Amino acid sequence: MIVFGNRRPPTDYHFIGRATTNSNVMEFVLRWGAVPKDLDSHMYASNGAHVFYQMKTASKMSLDCDVTSGNGPETIKVILEPSVKYVYAVHRYSKDGELTKSNATLLINSNQLQPVSTASVPRENRPQANFWIVCVIDGTTKNITYINKFEEHNNYSTNEVGVKYFNA
Repeated sequence: MIVFGNRRPPTDYHFIGRATTNSNVMEFVLRWGAVPKDLDSHMYASNGAHVFYQMKTASKMSLDCDVTSGNGPETIKVILEPSVKYVYAVHRYSKDGELTKSNATLLINSNQLQPVSTASVPRENRPQANFWIVCVIDGTTKNITYINKFEEHNNYSTNEVGVKYFNA
């Protein structure tokens, strides 16, 4: 951080990204606006693992924190395993706003991606949307396939979302 004399630091901090040293490591950084206050990062793995606010670590995946007051960031770090597929999704936990109007953005950071990859929530008229299915990652090839679909159910603690998109 650079501080100039007689100037206050900004009140809004932005995460730019961290350098990763292992080519099998990917970081998924979710940010959003003030409303809805609580969006949740989810990572589903085809080996049955699922990381989210209730299960912050599982099978070489981890979530740093659960932000419930808006803006984020929430970061999931994954050490990709060969023959495993991953699905990254965002869940609207609080119902104080629409997911499609949240200004959510996802930054994906990896040594494989130069520059980093970003995705923004599609602005559609989907007031009942509870899930934004962002992408599928192949652990062997490290390829990212963007899905950008919405789902209205609220089954956030199951692996239903992941299983549906592993073969996308």
